[in-house]
Amino acid sequence: MNKLFSFFFILLFSQKIICQNTYFLNSKTRSEIVNTTADLLKASYVFSDKAIKMSESLKNNLKKGKYNKITDPVQLADILTTDVLAINKDGHLRLEYNPGFFTRQQDTTGEDQRELQQQKRDLARNYGFKKTEILYGNIGYLELSGFHALSKRSKDAALASLKFLSNTKAIIIDMRINGGGSPEMVRHLLGYFFDKETHINDFYNRQTNKVTENWTRVDTSQVNFTKMPLYILASDKTASAAEEFCYDLQNQHRAIIIGNTTAGAAHPTMELDATNGIVLFNPYARAINPVTKTNWEGIGVKPEINSTSEKALETAHLKILDELILNTKDATDLFDLKWYLDITKCIYLPQQTDTLILKKYAGVFGERTITYENGKLFYQRINKPKFEMETISPGLMKAKNNNFFKVEFVTSASLEVTDMKIYYQDNRVETAKRSN
Repeated sequence: MNKLFSFFFILLFSQKIICQNTYFLNSKTRSEIVNTTADLLKASYVFSDKAIKMSESLKNNLKKGKYNKITDPVQLADILTTDVLAINKDGHLRLEYNPGFFTRQQDTTGEDQRELQQQKRDLARNYGFKKTEILYGNIGYLELSGFHALSKRSKDAALASLKFLSNTKAIIIDMRINGGGSPEMVRHLLGYFFDKETHINDFYNRQTNKVTENWTRVDTSQVNFTKMPLYILASDKTASAAEEFCYDLQNQHRAIIIGNTTAGAAHPTMELDATNGIVLFNPYARAINPVTKTNWEGIGVKPEINSTSEKALETAHLKILDELILNTKDATDLFDLKWYLDITKCIYLPQQTDTLILKKYAGVFGERTITYENGKLFYQRINKPKFEMETISPGLMKAKNNNFFKVEFVTSASLEVTDMKIYYQDNRVETAKRSN
């Protein structure tokens, strides 16, 4: 019985696969797809001169028989994409075999249900506000995974995230894995970082031959970040609207970009029917920055500080602490910043101390005992927990997973360890003589 069931299951599954692949292209349908694609590009691609070149190239390829042996629509879509990008590399331009795409777009049946499902997906992603955190030194960190459509809920999520960071000394916005999204959300977020309405970007639409200006709206009623230092983490996966966010801030000299050059995709896109189930994702407009008079298409946004994607956060965090220390005059604030710089260096730039030196540190210092065990140094005060030690700099160590105190080993002229100084986070200092 089980074998019979398995046989019919395999038969049905095989038939399903066959049915899914019964659409094959012929000479007529191939010509329809190539000619329609060429005409659509010529009529509506954002750059008319490049559109003409792409259109002529496709039609010449068709005439020469380049596509004659292609019967698979997926393969044809891929090859046509490769051919147009060879003429003009555009981060948003592509073709895709997606039968039923436009039918689904136009079908209003169940529209409310689809909208509800989209809202649930947006909510599950917290509208792109993936993570907020206070880093050592009171540095705000926001990981932004995408720019979701502007709505009351997405604006509430933005405000909640920014409110959490409102008492920090500087903000890092992490967009290393952000593929873009809504330009309206870009403008909304930028409004928190400018003290006046600012002309940040324009869009030229080839079809209407019109330019639309984009200005920030100042939004400081709940939180005010207009003077706060701002750093953006970027990578080659930062694309589209996320690149606009970087580019707008960079050219207004409002933020420092850290990481590596972004993807280089600057053109808004619309879907066009290239017939026979082929969808043309066609860039129809381009961004124009009011400062540079151009955009980041094909070149990306270049950071002020180059770093690997993996090291971008630590590079930003350490730079901010250094900058704050350099510009802080208040003694209490300065002490705290230097304290947290040491802790941060332990995390990002761990140091190693030679085994022979570690062994020299071992001994009894009043009520504190330092032991060397299996290549590691341990600190313990009488009747207190035992802590593994980690090196901050030569002679200076701290307890692992305990940021409240640091230990300095004092040596004599003969390089013998004679004393221990204990520095506390509340600015107390104690000295303990070595007794053993």
